[in-house]
Amino acid sequence: MTISQSHAIVRTRLKTRQAMLFVSLAEESNMHKAADKLGMTQPAASRLLKELEDQFDVKFFERHPRGLKPTWYGEIMIRHARAILSSMDQAHLEISEWRAGLQGSVRLGAIIGPATTLIPRLIMRLQTLAPKVRISVLMDSSQELDKLLHDGGVDIVLARLVASSLTSHVNHVFKKNVIYTVVVNVNHPLADASSLELGDLMDYAWILPPSSSVLMQYFEGQLRRQKLVMMTHPIETVALPVLTNLIQQTSMVALLETDVAQIYAKHGMMKILPIALDFDMDPYCIITAQNRALSPSVQLALSILKELSMV
Repeated sequence: MTISQSHAIVRTRLKTRQAMLFVSLAEESNMHKAADKLGMTQPAASRLLKELEDQFDVKFFERHPRGLKPTWYGEIMIRHARAILSSMDQAHLEISEWRAGLQGSVRLGAIIGPATTLIPRLIMRLQTLAPKVRISVLMDSSQELDKLLHDGGVDIVLARLVASSLTSHVNHVFKKNVIYTVVVNVNHPLADASSLELGDLMDYAWILPPSSSVLMQYFEGQLRRQKLVMMTHPIETVALPVLTNLIQQTSMVALLETDVAQIYAKHGMMKILPIALDFDMDPYCIITAQNRALSPSVQLALSILKELSMV
């Protein structure tokens, strides 16, 4: 038999059952016990062994007073049989983990509110349940996240619905009362005021979301109703580090979701002003692409998000 012929035999004829038999014979040194361990009859186990010995044209075991003893060739086959079974066990474990969502990746996109409050809780839960899952988070406006979702750049979006989202699948609507507030530096000239009107802030520079954002459209509506005009063009950003650093180092004014602002105010990083905003924001939604299959890990993240958003 040539080497290439023996390779073909291993590739096409070596059975998992035979690998199991080799390992069992190595452990038991007895054909009857090895067969019984595998739920086989002794004649069936003997046939399996003989088939492989005939194919390789060698003897894998010799009979001794204390039972079967592997030959040099048998030792080689036992070593490789153990490797085959170990590899199959690893494959089964990996497939099981993928099916359960314990491996894979989850790409999240969120606007400031849920990115600051809900996403960290999701990440902590996922790291506990599925530490092998890769997690990435991108923060942007609802419009930009919607584009990313349709382009396949993210798996799940936590944002408000925009017109193009009509082709996306809304899995869950949450936090119906989304409230925004006005924040400033703790040492701002108006930080300790007990009563303020929005008009009192028009001389200060503002940090606001992009003009195309849903929040900005609502805010501009209030400015028009009150016939207010800002003295300077606002800084447009959804980058929370930029906003928080500017607030701490300047006398600028910003709009921020109340839940998020309270976290920073609690740590003395900004002050919430007593300003009444007369608009109600649309609720947040958990959105996925309608015609895209979700991986098990994304499905796991989705179920956790729904649970957390109801707490």
